[in-house]
Amino acid sequence: MALSSDAPKRVLEEATVRAASGRADQGARGGQVELTEQEKERVGPFEGSNNYRKATAVKGLMTDTGVDDWTAYYDPTLSVDERREIAK
Repeated sequence: MALSSDAPKRVLEEATVRAASGRADQGARGGQVELTEQEKERVGPFEGSNNYRKATAVKGLMTDTGVDDWTAYYDPTLSVDERREIAK
């Protein structure tokens, strides 16, 4: 993505946050994988520290390491980075 040098400061800040978030979520490959309706029901509700994007990142990480039922291991209190150790 290219940004103009005269882009508003808030646009630059948002792009920086999104880029950092994407790198953290994809650090061990994986990336984010959209959830099925059944998965949303199992790991929701999405509020507070349990947000949808974190769940999609955990799904990407866990399925990338070969876990079939990632929802059985999902803990909404853990961060994506904490989940990397469990996925190994």
